[in-house]
Formats: sequence, C-alpha cells, structure tokens
Amino acid sequence: GKIYKPPLRRDAAARLVKQVVQQQLGLQDAEVQAREGVPRGLTVSVSLPHAQRASLSQVRQALSDYLFELELSIV
Repeated sequence: GKIYKPPLRRDAAARLVKQVVQQQLGLQDAEVQAREGVPRGLTVSVSLPHAQRASLSQVRQALSDYLFELELSIV
C-alpha cells in the first residue's frame, strides 16, 4: 500500500525551517513545530525568544516563498 505521507511532510518542513532559521539566520534559540492545518495543508510555527523579536520580519521574509502556512510568535 501507499505510505501515509503527512508525517513525512511535517518532518521535512520542520527540518527545513530549522535549517533556515537557526543556521542561515543565526537564531539558535528558535523553536519550530509543524502540524497538519488548513487551508494549505501544513502549518509551521516558529517561536522566538523575546530578545530576538526584532528578527520576526527577517524570518517572515526568509520563509515567504514556501507553500505552508507560517505562524510566528514571541515566547
């Protein structure tokens, strides 16, 4: 039978976003989670510590070309 792919897509999206946010943007304290969502099928959440709140627009810009829905928050 077919492999159930949503968990694989969630894992791949989370790894990609972690790489972009933590390695390319240098935001090591960022937390990334991916979950199934609507309407785009996948929602990725990025949480930044309060000290890095000025980087929200940088994260939004770096991830704007991807098809998943992005949620940004400060913790």
